[in-house]
Amino acid sequence: MIAPSNRAVATLGLVLLCWANTTYAGCEKGPDIQVAQSGELQVAFRTTPSPVKVGQPFGLVAEVCAPPGVVVFDLKVDALMPAHKHGMNYRPQVSRGSGDQFQVTGLLFHMPGRWQYVFEVQTSKGGETLRLDDNLR
Repeated sequence: MIAPSNRAVATLGLVLLCWANTTYAGCEKGPDIQVAQSGELQVAFRTTPSPVKVGQPFGLVAEVCAPPGVVVFDLKVDALMPAHKHGMNYRPQVSRGSGDQFQVTGLLFHMPGRWQYVFEVQTSKGGETLRLDDNLR
């Protein structure tokens, strides 16, 4: 039998584990799907084509996932290389699809290394920036 104090610690650990792994509808991980998270928001996306290759244009399909009651207004997408303190040479175009899905075109990583996707999301609760690293070889 587990002592009451140990049971409380175990329960708290389970609650924290579930909270840290919360995904909203549409933002499940899967083959070729990456998820950026910040606070209550998540952006699940897949690149087209996959994998991304140096010097070749690509796009992505993204879905912004928010808690119930939070309305998603807009999404902006960019990418940068933190180690080099620069971004892409192109400005991606974002168009809204159905629901909270977005189609992004015009991305191009012009050199190998650590890139960081940057998603700026505007919702009914304000703006939030989500980032996700990707190592391009």
